[in-house]
Parts: sequence; C-alpha cells; structure tokens
Amino acid sequence: MRGPRLPPPSDPDIIDRIVINGGSAKTGWSYRAQAGQMELRQLKYFVRIVELGSLSRAAEALYVAQPALSQQISRLEADLEVKLLTRSVRGVTPTEAGAVFYQNAQVVLRQIERIRENVRHAAGHPQGKVSIGMPTSVAYLLAAPLMLAVKNRYPDIHLQITESLSGHLEELVANGRIEMSILFERNRHSGHMHLLPLLDEELYLVTTASGEEAAADVSLEEAARESFVLPGAANATRQLIDELFARRGLSLSMLA
Repeated sequence: MRGPRLPPPSDPDIIDRIVINGGSAKTGWSYRAQAGQMELRQLKYFVRIVELGSLSRAAEALYVAQPALSQQISRLEADLEVKLLTRSVRGVTPTEAGAVFYQNAQVVLRQIERIRENVRHAAGHPQGKVSIGMPTSVAYLLAAPLMLAVKNRYPDIHLQITESLSGHLEELVANGRIEMSILFERNRHSGHMHLLPLLDEELYLVTTASGEEAAADVSLEEAARESFVLPGAANATRQLIDELFARRGLSLSMLA
C-alpha cells in the first residue's frame, strides 16, 4: 500500500535536478540524493566559480560557505568521474572537460530559466530575462534606446545586452546562450536559426581630398587602386569586402 504523495519541495535549488541515466537527461524533483544525480545548484555553483575564477569570491557571491562550495564541486567531479577545475595560487580555471561542462551548464540553466519565464508569460504578464546580442558599432546606436523602450513597455523584463563580433554572437545564439542577436550579413548561418533581414547598409570609400569632385559611385576596380585601413579578419564587414575583392580577382592593399 502506497503512502501519501508528498508535494514538490519548495527550495528552488532542489526542485530541478538533472538526472543523468544512460546519456539522457530529464528534469524533475527528488527528496534525497542518489548516485548519478546532478543538482541544479551544482550547475549554478560551477558556472559562478568559472565566471569569477575564485572559490572564495564565488562563495561570497553565492552566500555559501567555501567548504560547502568545495564539497559540492568535489561531489560533481566524483559523479562525472572527471576533473573539472584546476586550482592554483592565482585561483581556479576550468580543465578542458570543465570548459565543455561550463558551456553546457549555461545552456541548461538558461533553459530552466526560460521554462519559468514562459509559465509566467502565459499568465499574461511578461517578465524575466531576455538576452540580445549586438555588434559594438550597433550597440552604440541602439542599446540605450532599446533598454529605455523595454523599460517603459515591459517594466518586469530584465534586458541583457551582449556586445561582440557577429561571428561570436551567432555562436551564442546557436548554442542557446542568448535568445537573439543583430548580426551583419554572413555567408554561413546555422540551419537552426531564423533570419529576418532588417536593413541594407551602404559602404562608403573614404579617401584624402584630391581636389577632384568625388564620383557618385566607385567600382571595385577603382577602389583596388587605394590602400585600405580596415578592421581585422574576424570582422563581418572585413569578410564581406575580402569576399567581394576575391570574386573579382582583385587584391586588397592594406595599410593597417
């Protein structure tokens, strides 16, 4: 005969557990620790330690005693049977396995947070965190107005803006670490992303004054006679220019 069914625990750190069993993962709740079980709080602890690079600073930020924090990480390493952190006088850094675990832990934590936000949103009152990426040049123009507009229209939405290069932002969207991003056009996109064109941007060739009236348009062949100062090879605009010159069989003379 079964006893009465207990209600779910109220502690948010033990409501969600990641149960590893034969390579699969599922969420649920549990009242006692079991072999092969990974608690959500362990993921939170590990991510914070890697972010701060210090057990002591992470313990302070998490309001957890440092010995207890170390014990949780030791249990996590024992459960996974792999070393996740390297400790030194300078602090802690993730091992190769730890770096992989860090990336996946971020995705899991974001998914859990998204579940909570979706449930709250279903009640007709949008709230929670929304993360968006922007190239730095775009963030200079849009970040402040966007944050003000979100604050006025959705006061319970906490907007997080990540500035980086388009290639890195695309990777963050693809692995679920941010919800969306504004990107400069790139030739290769993940098939798992939905792309929505926003605007076309014109490129201008800026040179020193020559005394002659500037032409309305400049061909690539004419532009190839100049020496350029351009962003580094990882920049999306630079990649576009390199590709256009390569298609025409033109060489790009660089000053810097």
